[in-house]
Amino acid sequence: MALSRRTFIKTGIIGGGLLAIAGLASKDTVWGGGTTHQTPTGEPLKFLTRKDYQVLATIASILLSGAISQEPESRKQQIDTTLRELDKALIVLQPTAQKELRQLLGLLKIPITRILAARVTSSWENASPEAINSFLMRWRNSNTALFRTAYSGLHQLIMGAWYGQEQAWSSIGYPGPPLQKILTGAHR
Repeated sequence: MALSRRTFIKTGIIGGGLLAIAGLASKDTVWGGGTTHQTPTGEPLKFLTRKDYQVLATIASILLSGAISQEPESRKQQIDTTLRELDKALIVLQPTAQKELRQLLGLLKIPITRILAARVTSSWENASPEAINSFLMRWRNSNTALFRTAYSGLHQLIMGAWYGQEQAWSSIGYPGPPLQKILTGAHR
């Protein structure tokens, strides 16, 4: 599908406006963001805010639905552990990558941009699994490279944080790092 000049300009203006709003939102104090940088279990967070955590927990519950427990308490604990591991990893990202992630999370936290960009009309806490899955599939299959890239980034971060944990290894048949097997004598 060829883009007309008018469509290209309109898309650029809308995208620029959304990113400008998201940039403001990444400064959580402006938008009433999370000054309590803790997980629901009280663990301190270093990169993510409380609102970032909620957005990512909702998304992770869909992206990891086939990999984590279906029992509600265990599922909640596995998502919490995954996001704490993700938080640790985000601290060592390059500053430009951190800034881009803050912009993306800012875009998803503000109700008006969440509705416009993700078409999720209720808060993240109240969004249905169907609404979240629809949003993720729209972004994954979008004609707009920015949305596809954002989906890919969220997917890779969450999956990396989950499968980087020892508790996830057995489900994919991974015996653990070779050095771990040598140190524990499991190589015999």
